[in-house]
Amino acid sequence: MPSETVLIIGGGPAGLYAARGVADLGLPVVLVEKREHLGGTPMASYYASLTPHLEDAGTAITRMVNEISNDPLVEILLQTRVTSGQGDLGDFHITVVSKSGETRELRVGSIIVATGFDHFDPGRETQMYGYYEFEDVLTLVDAEKMLKEKRFVRPSTGEPPKRICFIQCVGSRDRR
Repeated sequence: MPSETVLIIGGGPAGLYAARGVADLGLPVVLVEKREHLGGTPMASYYASLTPHLEDAGTAITRMVNEISNDPLVEILLQTRVTSGQGDLGDFHITVVSKSGETRELRVGSIIVATGFDHFDPGRETQMYGYYEFEDVLTLVDAEKMLKEKRFVRPSTGEPPKRICFIQCVGSRDRR
């Protein structure tokens, strides 16, 4: 018999949003997150805000976590990884292992993969854009930290910049 349980892999904004939506449909959810906390890259990298409404990242993530934390339809497994899976639509057999080594078998009907991303380091990967060459060349993570602190300045002088240039999607087409 097919399972109605939905496995969501990843506890960042997409995984949290998916968990809320699935639970709102009345279906049970198992949310697996490898980190020790929910929130994904926006929390790990101290984002200042989230699009599309530019809401404070901490506030938005906290709200999303609170919306699912006490929902009886949502089971949250932190510091846990999916190690294997088999089966077919409506009947997947998934093995998860916690950081403490506890192995658990899950039977789910569908899977949502919301594993997020890692920031691309333009200097180390390509040696382009002057990231490690010029003090005032920043990544999004660098800029987000300054925005969150409400102190956006040139690292070389500590003064606010007169002009800013953004290069978007650096590394997004890199095959590695």
